[in-house]
Amino acid sequence: MLTLTAALLAGSLCLAVPQDARAGNIYDTPVLKRIKLDPGQRARVRKVLKRSDRELAVIFRKYGINPNAKPEFAKLRRASSELQAVETREKRKMKAIMSRDQYRAYLDLLQQTAARIIKATRTRP
Repeated sequence: MLTLTAALLAGSLCLAVPQDARAGNIYDTPVLKRIKLDPGQRARVRKVLKRSDRELAVIFRKYGINPNAKPEFAKLRRASSELQAVETREKRKMKAIMSRDQYRAYLDLLQQTAARIIKATRTRP
């Protein structure tokens, strides 16, 4: 059985989606705004993020996850294996594009997003 943290870390992938695609929801990870990328990296990262965004939108619809509502642990847990697959692919691609320091910053942003999601599941509306 997945722990709350594991499921929400998977959910946090929802992650590094492009800011223009899903601006302002709890799952956003502001990669393009917070990590300094050269123009070539920016284009490649944007492409990876757009693919992840499309995949996540399908997963969210499938499991009834509303990215603009309070996170529901049960739904994230049910979707966790699919979310983890998207996360694994995205991390692999980002590691190939980014420098070591940029990649560390990216991972830090993912952890911050996961912490935000965990906190939101524990607070009452």
